[in-house]
Amino acid sequence: MPTKPSQAETADFTPGDIEHFTALLLSPNGVGAAAFVDRCRADGHEPEAILLGLFGPAAVRLGHLWESDRCGFTQVTIAASRLRELLRTRAVSFECNAHVWHHGRRALLASAPGDQHTLGLFVVESFFRRDGWDVYGGQIDSGDEITHLVGRQWFAVAGFSLSSERFLDGLASLIRSVRRHSCNRDIGVLVGGAAFLQQPDLVGRVGADAFALDGRMAVSHARALLAHKPLRNQ
Repeated sequence: MPTKPSQAETADFTPGDIEHFTALLLSPNGVGAAAFVDRCRADGHEPEAILLGLFGPAAVRLGHLWESDRCGFTQVTIAASRLRELLRTRAVSFECNAHVWHHGRRALLASAPGDQHTLGLFVVESFFRRDGWDVYGGQIDSGDEITHLVGRQWFAVAGFSLSSERFLDGLASLIRSVRRHSCNRDIGVLVGGAAFLQQPDLVGRVGADAFALDGRMAVSHARALLAHKPLRNQ
């Protein structure tokens, strides 16, 4: 079973804080969202706490609002763009503390084929970069593109997010293809997202090595997988 973040990691932000921050992202001009994050930093909240306790949950909430038709596609797209911009500008100090490693730490992060909920991946990417990983991520159009990519570039791990069980079969097929065609025959596969949180048994059904609840856990699992697999010849 996946473990939840400790109380110390989440106590800084209440459900009300997350709801308020999400509302600011959805507001007509979105200006208040940046000011809210800046106040959090001024109040002493560390970047890691903001990423884990605020940005991540806000990304999940935006996905839920879209899935439940409580917000339209355009609203959520604009809010998602604002959150990505905040990740780019406000997570800089977090990522800049990264050490540069030459240990084969390359990761591919993508959503399941057909799944448009990619916001959580941007948060996860920040944690990987903080840990010195070279990350290839973002929106990738198709499973074929991912298969082609791992066939011509070496990755230690591939991580996939799944927001809904309706994309389950596509992800399982993709993971099989990645393992079959990857130039790293020992590639590790991580999964995350709301679908696995609700049904942990799905991890085995798609053929993944591990489930990660958040970015920090994803990095921890990736390190463990890398430690037990051969490294690329440097």
